[in-house]
Amino acid sequence: MAVLCVLFLDPPSPAAVRGALAEARLEVQGGPSTVVGAGDTWAELEVIARPMDGAGLAEAALHSAWTDAAAAVARHQAHAVLTAPDEAPPSLLRLEGLTRVAAALLELPGAIALYDPAGGALCDGPEARRRITGRGGAPPLDLWIGVRTFELADASGWFLDTLGMGQLGLPDLEAYAGEGPATALVAAWLRNLGLYQAQEDARARLRHGDTLDGPDEQPWVTVEDVATVEPSRPVLRFVPVQRQR
Repeated sequence: MAVLCVLFLDPPSPAAVRGALAEARLEVQGGPSTVVGAGDTWAELEVIARPMDGAGLAEAALHSAWTDAAAAVARHQAHAVLTAPDEAPPSLLRLEGLTRVAAALLELPGAIALYDPAGGALCDGPEARRRITGRGGAPPLDLWIGVRTFELADASGWFLDTLGMGQLGLPDLEAYAGEGPATALVAAWLRNLGLYQAQEDARARLRHGDTLDGPDEQPWVTVEDVATVEPSRPVLRFVPVQRQR
């Protein structure tokens, strides 16, 4: 199952929601719930006139590159939930279809953010619209996949991982960044690797023992393992080859 959420300052009216979906030329089916079609993806849409609950949204705001993320979370008073079942198209197409529906909702007045719960990815609404409409063919992975930064008890500096690659049937990614400007460099490198993994043929994806150019342009080795930081999940960890010796 894939889920995307749109945060609102105030609940949009049903008429406004229907108008936005019609403007985006999306198929809508009524009934006990609203079901929206985008290509081969059909998603259930629920608009809820209250803020989202749970710690996941607050943690997403903490790790988001959006400087106003925490303030936006505090201000929102309603949210829309888009859910696509697993029997929908393959994972990448499913997320792209959901994102197309979310883009229509982000055009509504008062829409302030796009949130992917599985990836802990929280993005400013206008920036999310820009990423969706101007992506040039590449999937907008940063709208679905979060990059988190942690300190670990047994190492100085920063440790980074991705969250949400499992939505694409792929392992998450991990790397140690050390201190200083390397953190931003490693974060961008992990995002690029995630995009490579999502777009490459399954036979060409990184495997245990593969080497590649790291963020420092030196050889790094790929290690298949279990995540260092919760939630428990499969990961690919990247380590400089010289550190393996």
